[in-house]
Amino acid sequence: MMSYKHYEGIEDAYFFKIPSRLQEYIPQFKPISASNEIYLMLSEVGNYILREIDNEDILAQCCAFINEAVESGGEETENAIRIELYETFFINLQDWRKIWKWLAKPTQTDMVNHYLEYIAALGMPYHACPL
Repeated sequence: MMSYKHYEGIEDAYFFKIPSRLQEYIPQFKPISASNEIYLMLSEVGNYILREIDNEDILAQCCAFINEAVESGGEETENAIRIELYETFFINLQDWRKIWKWLAKPTQTDMVNHYLEYIAALGMPYHACPL
């Protein structure tokens, strides 16, 4: 069993299921990071999605995982998804649009809310979500 010592105090049960849920949803994704490095693993998923952005089967699988994580996870899962996935997607509007159509409404809402927080944190003037 992997050690999650550096995640002590986290009460979000879904967060610790992320490695196994990724394997179930995206079996062809092979992370380099250890399964106890959940943030790094999600960063790899974000890069994997962008590499496979034109493969609708993979986008559907990946976004199904993201939808489940947003709907079933707690605060730590939400933070990890926002930092390691959403912020990766914000870089390229065309890629974001391709991902967007596969996301459930609650996930879309969460992503837009984080986008607005993200641009505010960067000191950018407020503007509507570009989608």
